[in-house]
Amino acid sequence: MIGQGTVTASAPFDYAARQKIVAATLTVIFLTTLLSLFVDALAIKLVAGAAYLVFVAVAMVDGIRRDYYFMAATIGLSVLILLLRADPWPIIGRAILLASFFSSFLLALNILRDAAKTSLAVRRCGNYVIAQPPGRRYAVLTFAAHLFAVILNYGVVNLLGTMVKRSNTMDAAGGDLRRFKIREKRMMLAVLRGQCTMVGWSPLSILIAIVVALIPGLTWGGVAPAGALYSVLFLAVGWAMDRIEWRPRAGASIAVLPQAAAGDFAPAVLPMAVILVCIIGLVVGANLLLGISMVGAIMLMLPLFALAWIAVQFRHLGPRLMPAMLLRRIKRMPMREFAGARSETLILSSAAYIGAALSAVVPEDAVANVMTSLHLPWLAVAIILAVAIPILGQFGINSLVMLTLIGGALHHLPVDGLPSVLLAVALLGGASLSIASSPYGTPVVLIGGLTGETPEQVGRAWNGKFTVVALIVLCLYLTALWFVWPR
Repeated sequence: MIGQGTVTASAPFDYAARQKIVAATLTVIFLTTLLSLFVDALAIKLVAGAAYLVFVAVAMVDGIRRDYYFMAATIGLSVLILLLRADPWPIIGRAILLASFFSSFLLALNILRDAAKTSLAVRRCGNYVIAQPPGRRYAVLTFAAHLFAVILNYGVVNLLGTMVKRSNTMDAAGGDLRRFKIREKRMMLAVLRGQCTMVGWSPLSILIAIVVALIPGLTWGGVAPAGALYSVLFLAVGWAMDRIEWRPRAGASIAVLPQAAAGDFAPAVLPMAVILVCIIGLVVGANLLLGISMVGAIMLMLPLFALAWIAVQFRHLGPRLMPAMLLRRIKRMPMREFAGARSETLILSSAAYIGAALSAVVPEDAVANVMTSLHLPWLAVAIILAVAIPILGQFGINSLVMLTLIGGALHHLPVDGLPSVLLAVALLGGASLSIASSPYGTPVVLIGGLTGETPEQVGRAWNGKFTVVALIVLCLYLTALWFVWPR
């Protein structure tokens, strides 16, 4: 029976056995995905796909209602592919492998989170940020998340989110539970909003790469200035809404908590900066030297760096005990970080499968024909696209799929008269807001896992007002672009 929580039904294994199977299958998926970065072998793909199917079958035993909605969508789209496509199995296979890839990406982030949980550098930097006045604290976090997301992408949510979680204690909040929860919400939203706005201008963003590749006549240099400007607008909207929502009420008592001293900056922030620079250097180095994609480099280097980070934390134990403690942590990761992220992994991988299957079911030329048959001005088309992407994101259609589908449709249109920058900003702006608000998006799911809140609570209840206001700002910005930006 499917209720508000988990499914209560007899199962062939008890919960502990199911968690072990989940941990084992996710470990296989992760290792085969890393291996596939260097070896393009059918056997590796078959093992990854089979492990993913076993993971889904076992994880669904403890699924909640949302998981069953997703599973119904994946099955429905698979049936459509079988009915509509002459050679359906390669399409379904690619969708399964994409779901496995997304699973592995999340698992790599969780390994980094495991290292960050016990880091003294993370605790010190978090304490310093929390000791800032509230308005400055938000600005520091959202700006840091925005910049570091250029390389770390979703990894910055786990890294800074773990820092916030470790430092935002009841003691730091003066024993006030309400202040503790407010601080957690404000700081997590600062990280989320900073990360999601990066896609508008970063040359390393996979979304901007898709848009540049598919929209005729568009270059990164052409769209980056307009995208960077709307990113600044979104960051400013987030900061202003934080200040307005949490401004001190007249007559309210304000507890005076310890503030960070100016001399605390270097010992608190520099170690964290060194950690981030090392991660960035490793990722960029792997990308350039090994010839793998940036996403693949992140997936490969984050776990390696995390293991080295954990080893440094155990350096005081000496050369004899340190390897044993490191091995102990590694053995605990599948159960604690992989099986513990069962729900988040199921959501994200299912969304990836749905996206891949949907793009196979809906022909790109059909979308192009619909767009041209409406005879709407391009400004109206841009605004419709900007609004549609975050709305569809609420139903699990992720922004990567939407940009691929719409960009592919635009690729079939003639270059003459096509406002490439306007359409690119509409797509990227809508994607930013989808990432910030969709309960099926990676950063929202990650923050839900960190805070114990549901992704719906984080994406819609916490960030819903920002999404609406930022969407209005985006539409106004698109209107201004239409009149002043050269085409």
